[in-house]
Amino acid sequence: MHPYQQLPPRAFWRASVAEPSIEAIGDVWQPKFTIDQDAPLITAGSCFAARIGRALLDHGMNWYDAELPPPGLSDQQRRARHYREFSFRTGNIYTASALKQWIFWSFARSEVLRPVSARGRTGWIRLN
Repeated sequence: MHPYQQLPPRAFWRASVAEPSIEAIGDVWQPKFTIDQDAPLITAGSCFAARIGRALLDHGMNWYDAELPPPGLSDQQRRARHYREFSFRTGNIYTASALKQWIFWSFARSEVLRPVSARGRTGWIRLN
């Protein structure tokens, strides 16, 4: 006897996702809550998250973009400047700690520090 013996077939990848046809896949995941179409959603993260905002818009969701591109930029210029990738133009954020730091900075809940180097030594200065 092992702990997985009593689990239903939906708990296993092969039985719930790999073997059934795409139309038959269901009951694999049960959301704990729903997101209304008008609920504001933000995205931050890596290259995967950079595409989520566009997908949310394409599906009629309320993706929040805090940094709209200035008028007059071409699509190529907007892409080159990374507008419309994340909800705010921080670039890639790979950890929850980094996201938390950006959020704290945005609400002035922590000091913004900048690394500086002089004479082979590195330190930090306050920006605010």
